[in-house]
Amino acid sequence: MKGQKPFPLIQKILIIVTISLCIAIIVPSYFIFNIIKENLWLNFKSRSEKIIEELKYTVYPTIDVLKMKKLVSEIKYDPNIYYIAIYTEEGHLLYIYTNPYKKIQLINVPTKKDLQSKKVFLRLFTYTSNGHRIKKLKFTPLLLLSYSESIQKNVISEITIPVFMKNKNFGIIKLGYMGEYLLSSLKEAYVTIFSFSSVIFLIVIIFSYIFLRKHIRPINILSNVVEEIGNGNLNVTIPLFYSSYEVYRLSMRLTHMLWGLREREYIKTLFGKFIDKQLAEKILSNKEILKGTKKNIVILYLDMRDFTKFTEENQPEEVVSTLNNLFTIAVNSITKYGGIIDKFIGDAVLALFGIIEEKGDEAEKAILAAIKLLENLRELNLKRIQSSKSEIKVGITIHTGEVIVGNIGSEERQEYTVVGDAVNTASRMQLYNRQFNLPLLLSKEIIEKVDQNKFKIKFVSSVSIRGKKSLVDLYTIEN
Repeated sequence: MKGQKPFPLIQKILIIVTISLCIAIIVPSYFIFNIIKENLWLNFKSRSEKIIEELKYTVYPTIDVLKMKKLVSEIKYDPNIYYIAIYTEEGHLLYIYTNPYKKIQLINVPTKKDLQSKKVFLRLFTYTSNGHRIKKLKFTPLLLLSYSESIQKNVISEITIPVFMKNKNFGIIKLGYMGEYLLSSLKEAYVTIFSFSSVIFLIVIIFSYIFLRKHIRPINILSNVVEEIGNGNLNVTIPLFYSSYEVYRLSMRLTHMLWGLREREYIKTLFGKFIDKQLAEKILSNKEILKGTKKNIVILYLDMRDFTKFTEENQPEEVVSTLNNLFTIAVNSITKYGGIIDKFIGDAVLALFGIIEEKGDEAEKAILAAIKLLENLRELNLKRIQSSKSEIKVGITIHTGEVIVGNIGSEERQEYTVVGDAVNTASRMQLYNRQFNLPLLLSKEIIEKVDQNKFKIKFVSSVSIRGKKSLVDLYTIEN
């Protein structure tokens, strides 16, 4: 959801670990506790069955009250016994004994299910402080923590055993014990399990938190580095982390990404955005060429004619839009034939051919680029005329000669550019585009480097150019 802050990864993992630990600890603890409870029940049952086994023979084959009283008189000295009750199969109370030292006066009355069942029942009951009410106790582990010792003393552990002799039901015998011993044993077992599980839980959570912080900290650091890169700071250092393979792989990928961004920024600083990928790779593979060297290159200079008048007659928005349309055509045409845009100079463009690699056909490609540019400009002007806008007129000059090529500028900002007499000549030839009303002028040096059968070359004039002792011959391409 927009604007919603994502949940931290470490908290998500800790929640998952906590839930998993709870399941892993509670489930086994529950089964262990039940096993302990069953063992205590069995111990209680076996102890009670010895007493009840002797009581059985006081009602079979005939009821022997004297023998029954004698046996009870021996049992009643056990301070843990609350009561002994014998019922017939019809539910009539045959005999009852209650401990006179206990405050209980009621016996849990057997149900019809108790009288007809052949199973042994083990139950817990509580009674009120005055001994006039008995209530069944639902046993749960939480009961052990919530019941105090004084309340536990009011708990009865009752065992109900049916008396069957030769498949004949003679009734049931109920034997009530103090529940304090049973509950205290279970509570001790429960507290032991709970304490041990809690210690394990805390240890695992603490170590999980330490482990997760150790492995998530590098991700947070890398996230901050990426944020810095996103803000345009490419001078950051990406640390390599070896805490895990995934984090190491991520830091390596980010390092490679940063290298690529630095190279692109470097190329953009040198050439702007209009540079062929192959040329960029050549510069990066041999940065010695940036230090400065003399080279013979072809220079194409484009200038928009009557630009001052155009800016006076049009709104700033129209001026910017027109320049952008013109420069788009220029860039597409020049880069199509392997040229590099050196710079935009107001309403002019300086383009270079053969600055990185000389193949010998740079002059021809420069002419083809100029012709393509003029063709595209003609199409643009047709659209402008239909929109009642003025035509865009340009002057293009192409010259070749030796120049100094290198990375020129201050320490803060440099650009890969050219300086020299050939550049000045190409620029000053622009004066004669207007004079002869020609969109394209070529120097004699260019004509000498191309196959003249490929173009309809026409001599224009020999002119004087400032800085040149001799006249410069100018040519153009017909049509």
